[in-house]
Amino acid sequence: LLRKSKLVPGIRTTQPISEGVGTILEQNPVAETEVAVGTAVSYAVGITELIKVPSVLNLSLEKAKQTLEKAQLAIGLVTTQRHPRLDNVVVNQEPEAGKEVTPQTRVNLVVAKLWTMKVVASEMAKHPDVEKLGVPITTLMKRIERSQFNSTEKLGGLISLPDGQLVAELGLPNIRSAGTLKKILREILR
Repeated sequence: LLRKSKLVPGIRTTQPISEGVGTILEQNPVAETEVAVGTAVSYAVGITELIKVPSVLNLSLEKAKQTLEKAQLAIGLVTTQRHPRLDNVVVNQEPEAGKEVTPQTRVNLVVAKLWTMKVVASEMAKHPDVEKLGVPITTLMKRIERSQFNSTEKLGGLISLPDGQLVAELGLPNIRSAGTLKKILREILR
């Protein structure tokens, strides 16, 4: 419309409104003012009111959902991440806190899932191949806890060891298959 009138767009600003999104709310110079060809016309466009995303970090998943709903935001994708100390609390969010977004924007959450050596032992005990090892799970876990791979953060290092070194590290010369142990660990740790 400006180009048809032989005018050029000037500074464009926005103003949050509840109705009339996308309409021109004001302009300068005002309509019907006589101006020279090529004059710049500044204008303000109505946009949806923006909401600042609240921080939901360190909140339980349930409390995070309530906080986001109260802020007129929607729950997006919720994923879990293993954590050595935290359980069922939000450890990451996207968009991040403080970002301005439109109402009902989806906020993706990452929730901590407690991952301790006790949980690892429980998962290993349930694995269908654990009996192929020929070592009781309690013995295996005691040996792992005495090794340099004695935490959930370090446990993945066992997988990268050559079979003979893994057997020596854990002091388990009677284990039937170091390869099977690595397979079980890989499946549990993914």
